[in-house]
Amino acid sequence: MSTNQAEKYFIGLMSGTSMDGVDCVIVALAATKLELIGSHLEPIPEDLKSTALKISLGQGSESFTEIAELDAKFGHLFANSVNHLLQKTAVNAQEIIAIGSHGQTLWHQPSGRYPFTLQIGDPNIIAKNTAITTVADFRRADIALGGQGAPFVPPFHQWLFGSDNPRIVLNIGGIANITVLAQNASPCFGFDTGPGNGLMDAWIMENLLVPYDQGGAFAKQGQVQPDLLQQLLDDPFFTQTGPKSTGKDYFNLRWLKAYLKNKPLAPADIQATLLELTAISISKAIKQIHPTAEIVLCGGGCHNTALVACLEKHLGKGYHLNTTLNYGLHPDWVEAACFAWLAKMRLDNQAIDLTAITGARKPAILGGIFAP
Repeated sequence: MSTNQAEKYFIGLMSGTSMDGVDCVIVALAATKLELIGSHLEPIPEDLKSTALKISLGQGSESFTEIAELDAKFGHLFANSVNHLLQKTAVNAQEIIAIGSHGQTLWHQPSGRYPFTLQIGDPNIIAKNTAITTVADFRRADIALGGQGAPFVPPFHQWLFGSDNPRIVLNIGGIANITVLAQNASPCFGFDTGPGNGLMDAWIMENLLVPYDQGGAFAKQGQVQPDLLQQLLDDPFFTQTGPKSTGKDYFNLRWLKAYLKNKPLAPADIQATLLELTAISISKAIKQIHPTAEIVLCGGGCHNTALVACLEKHLGKGYHLNTTLNYGLHPDWVEAACFAWLAKMRLDNQAIDLTAITGARKPAILGGIFAP
């Protein structure tokens, strides 16, 4: 455990669109330094996960009561995650300044007459059941200022991984997003590139009843289908310029199956095509920004060796790939650490500048504070 008295302990909670578990970390934060003290992955009970997925994909006939109960259930799940992490690391709750909780996204609709984003997991329940100040509801302040409400990690990436050389941080979760780190006093920026693991996870679950394609093994059994691939790439999202964000409410099995009508394709061929879609959409976005750069990988997708190899192939020469582990933070814990950092920024009343990332009208203090 760190002995630097300038460092303070914060907890970060992240449950992404893949809903493969709650990432929970304790980090020691100082002005220019982060140290990972402990980490924990809390499983999401299957009944909770299936209900949330049905709602987020618009496949349920849910009532207001069901959604409100789900908010409370996720609140208890997040609180349990924190308590299990504290037990695992033997850190006392009194040593933690605050918890930063992302919440579980049910719906993300940043466009339209009344833009909104919905993350559940009642922070009152987290605070009361952990006895720790909780900071949550980060994204709606950005939406209120005309922003996309996502992605939120670029300022944290800049703080932790900033470089004088061209460097892009690539997070491959259910959705993939990139951060173009600032150079020469220009602001950092970033955006969602489209599907990450989400479509591949959904397709393999439907066909093989497993949650993800380990190492891309299922995709490697198939052959990429060029016609289908081109149809998927023709989706207008891929040609939009930033700021832009998306989610599983858009890129989901319903979206995919609209292109599969009257196409008797083998499931493994579709999986191979989805992997290619992720790699090509990411590589095109990167190549439009920098002709050469270091790519720093994080998120679950960096463990899919077939996906990383495909990405390297499409990027070609001039791009060097490694993971955030080379910079002191395991790629599985980057997003959770980000929300610990955002909690600190909120308690310090520090505004976050997302104007070049989400399109918000001005920098904003993000998140609400919930007392224990």
